[in-house]
Amino acid sequence: AIDSATGTITGGVSGMTYTVEYTTGGDCSESSTHNVTVLLAEDASFTLTTTCDGATAAITGDLGGTFAFNPEPGDGATIDPETGTITGGFLGSTYNVEYTTSGPCPVSSIVAITVEDLEDPVAICNNITVMLGSNGMYMLTEEDINSIGMDSTDDCGIDSMSVSINNFTCDDIGENIVTLTVTDFGGNTSTCEATITVDGIIPSVEITETPLSVFCQGVILTAESDVTVTYLWSTGETTESIVVTENGTYGLTVTSETNCSTFVQYTVSNIEEGTPLSEYAIYAANDVFLHGENVVQSGGVGVGSYNGEIKLHQDSHIVDFGQAMNFTLNQGSTIGEEINEVSNPIMPDFMYNTQSNNSSPSVTIVNGDTQTLDGDVYDQVWVRDGATVIFSQPNVFVNRIKTSQGANIEFEGCSNVYVNNMFILAKYGTINSRGNSVTFYVNNDVHVEKGSNVRAIIYSNGHQILAKGSNVNSNNPETTYMTGLFIGNKVHGLNNVIWNSDVICDPCPVSEPDENRYINFDVTSWPNPSDTVFNLRLITDDLTNNAIIEVFDMNNKLVHTNIFRPEQRYSFGSRLDGGVYIVKVSQAKNSKIIRLVKF
Repeated sequence: AIDSATGTITGGVSGMTYTVEYTTGGDCSESSTHNVTVLLAEDASFTLTTTCDGATAAITGDLGGTFAFNPEPGDGATIDPETGTITGGFLGSTYNVEYTTSGPCPVSSIVAITVEDLEDPVAICNNITVMLGSNGMYMLTEEDINSIGMDSTDDCGIDSMSVSINNFTCDDIGENIVTLTVTDFGGNTSTCEATITVDGIIPSVEITETPLSVFCQGVILTAESDVTVTYLWSTGETTESIVVTENGTYGLTVTSETNCSTFVQYTVSNIEEGTPLSEYAIYAANDVFLHGENVVQSGGVGVGSYNGEIKLHQDSHIVDFGQAMNFTLNQGSTIGEEINEVSNPIMPDFMYNTQSNNSSPSVTIVNGDTQTLDGDVYDQVWVRDGATVIFSQPNVFVNRIKTSQGANIEFEGCSNVYVNNMFILAKYGTINSRGNSVTFYVNNDVHVEKGSNVRAIIYSNGHQILAKGSNVNSNNPETTYMTGLFIGNKVHGLNNVIWNSDVICDPCPVSEPDENRYINFDVTSWPNPSDTVFNLRLITDDLTNNAIIEVFDMNNKLVHTNIFRPEQRYSFGSRLDGGVYIVKVSQAKNSKIIRLVKF
């Protein structure tokens, strides 16, 4: 339409050409025409593409306009008026952007955009190794998870990372495949797989069986592991080795430093049934007679024959048990438990002394002296008043041990002593006050006098063991103490003897003496020949055992013999006639024969 008065055209079409005629008024009107083309309409169209913190604009209409928020968001986001780029926005927020053209016919348009992250993160996995703790567990830390996913990326940033398995135990030792999930701030996720190697110690264990000593019934079970472990047996014991006295199956759990456990079982089947000999303090083949206030405080008393008897007189007592076919108790005597059957423990073999003879060295320890004997074969050892002998060898062979009042027989370690003749421990004597594992094999009677203190196994082969104290009602009662295991044909306790069992399952191994223990042995002599005396001196490492000299004439007649100390010079021969003599010098198991000439 056109306004006839003003000529203003409205409602035209963009780009259309219109012809306008203007006619004057009056009598002499005139008219003229003019062509006018309507300007083209401007285009304010544009698009927005979301970014991590806003959007970018692309103008699809007329360039050169300006951008602005409409309305202002008020959250700190900004817009570039020339490019329309939004920055500082927030994911999930919606922004209204208005674009206005700058031409003669400016127009504007508004586009709404919601900030979104439409790109998934890139998950990249690394493998790691972890070690179980002392509780047998491992829980992944944030640092561990970051190590697994440290190479993962995302355009808008990674919000979180997680793995499918967080906790590991002994059952997981080795390689474990886990899934890492990477999540960005837009909630987009991506996954990858990682290998977590779990280190820990699963112990291996082997149980071995060894028999107990000859005096004990049972076996020792010993666990052996290749790593440091703790032990828990089905018996409740927590040691590496245990002693079992009955057949059966025994379980063992071993636990490593990473609290991983292995359970094994072991079956024992070779133990003979019966009361172990180690349960006794006294065992006699025929009779046990205790009277005059004898007390067996620990360990049982057994008799091994059908006609055998345990007799307790004059207020004597067995606290634990007595086992025999016959019992006689009088004058207030008691037994904790009477077992009316033959005592039949497994008896060890008696070990005989086949080493000592009359030519073996003899030693006397003088009153009050102390001497350590390093030899292992003797004829006689005599311990005088208040003297002390200390045996250093684990097996000692002696024909006779003779003692005087207050004698002390001691040992540097465990020891077996093999005695052929009757053994008497004089009053106030002591055997093994140090408590070593000591066994006496005595092929004869054994007598222990009053006031003595014995701690040992004493095995009298078919003979009697007699222990005496003094009457408790006397002016000076003197108790005798017998601690260990005492085996004989008969065992007799007289007046105030205290008996006790002891730990006897770990004696010294039985062995013969070392024939060549003293390899440095020689004899020097001077002068030779001689018209007066001969001098001898030993060259030996053995300064303990005495030397024996035997001199024979050419008719093999013994014309001189004596004993001398190994460190001394020995002189002889002043009374020998002229001639040739064969001289044998012996010390322990070593000997040397020399030829001497007297003129």
